[in-house]
Amino acid sequence: PTLADVQEQYLPSVLAQESVTPYIAMLNGEPIGYAQSYVALGSGDGWWEEETDPGVRGIDQLLANASQLGKGLGTKLVRALVELLFNDPEVTKIQTDPSPSNLR
Repeated sequence: PTLADVQEQYLPSVLAQESVTPYIAMLNGEPIGYAQSYVALGSGDGWWEEETDPGVRGIDQLLANASQLGKGLGTKLVRALVELLFNDPEVTKIQTDPSPSNLR
């Protein structure tokens, strides 16, 4: 899919979530994945209910194509997102919640 295809399919639902900041992961001009960050405090659905620090950000990420797994791209995506988020002086901590079925 092209970047425009990905944006058309996913952007409306992501932007409907006020506290979520979406990112499209690109490699050589092609979209390869998706990531998002959000304020963990009050994120709901049972996640981090005891969080009291408004500077904590949660992140989610995925690669779009199974053929890209095992090549270090997910690690690079997370590192880039963490670096970007920590450029904001209000961000105090970043946490994620990997699926137990994700063996990587």
